[in-house]
Amino acid sequence: MNKTNADRRPYLNFETVGSIAAMIVGAAALFVAWDQAKIMRKQQHASVWPILSTDFSIDNDDDSLFLEFSVANDGVGPALVESAFVTANGEKKTSRSDFMDFIFADTKPVGSVSLRGGSIEKTVIGAGDNELVFKITWPINEDNIAAFGALTDRYVAGEKLDVSMAICYCSVFDRCFVANGVDRPAEVDQCSPPTDFFAQIISDNQASGQ
Repeated sequence: MNKTNADRRPYLNFETVGSIAAMIVGAAALFVAWDQAKIMRKQQHASVWPILSTDFSIDNDDDSLFLEFSVANDGVGPALVESAFVTANGEKKTSRSDFMDFIFADTKPVGSVSLRGGSIEKTVIGAGDNELVFKITWPINEDNIAAFGALTDRYVAGEKLDVSMAICYCSVFDRCFVANGVDRPAEVDQCSPPTDFFAQIISDNQASGQ
């Protein structure tokens, strides 16, 4: 005797329906748990996110003319600085003399030089901290006023003088970023090795006896 169409339809009992429902609920619960864990990880990273900003200034006070680099941590967690270097018009500088040649060209300051600061590589900058990287100071005299005036004239004349400091640093969760003082810090897979640029500036100063 042939089976009717109704007889050929799949038969689902309560146990089968219950098993399928349990699988759906379990999958949904797993997705919710994964999504919550992802949100929690983001919250953890955000709670210790360091944001470094750099500043380069050419200025004077009552007694001196100076160049100064500083870095501030505007974030909410410590920044573990791995490497740092200076760029001028996008070109990486490797020594103090190379840097000074770019800044002052043929008209350089003269006389005794005072230098403050130190290497920030392999150091930690706490949240809210502002660190002096280096400050090079010259006495105010006619020659040095002329040197700084020539620098201003080059800038006013439209010569490109784009100086910035690039710093690669990581959070306590090993998320790493590069700050260049211009754009928002960009996340990178890992930092480049230390350059010792700022340590070299100090060494140059000590070697010159200034």
